[in-house]
Amino acid sequence: MTSSGYARGRDSEYRAINELHDAGWEATRNAGSHGVADVFAWNEHAIRFIQVKTWLTRKPSHASDIARLKLLRLPPNASAEIWGRRMGQKGWEFQTVVKERQ
Repeated sequence: MTSSGYARGRDSEYRAINELHDAGWEATRNAGSHGVADVFAWNEHAIRFIQVKTWLTRKPSHASDIARLKLLRLPPNASAEIWGRRMGQKGWEFQTVVKERQ
């Protein structure tokens, strides 16, 4: 049985949240997100807006997601990031900070 694209994306978002928690961040999912960020993470020093991407076979272009993240008006000490992974692989293929405000 194959899972839907929604289920694959949700699973990757929860994977990101678990890894952020393990690294000492608070994090939550933007459920049903059609916005620019799927996951929000924060600690006492910073805020992270994260777009999570998942694919089955061929890595797609994320140019439109990157362009949207670059347009975010970030508060101080915030970053806009895109994380991507192929289903079935361990870890992330990439974690890119698209924009950072100090």
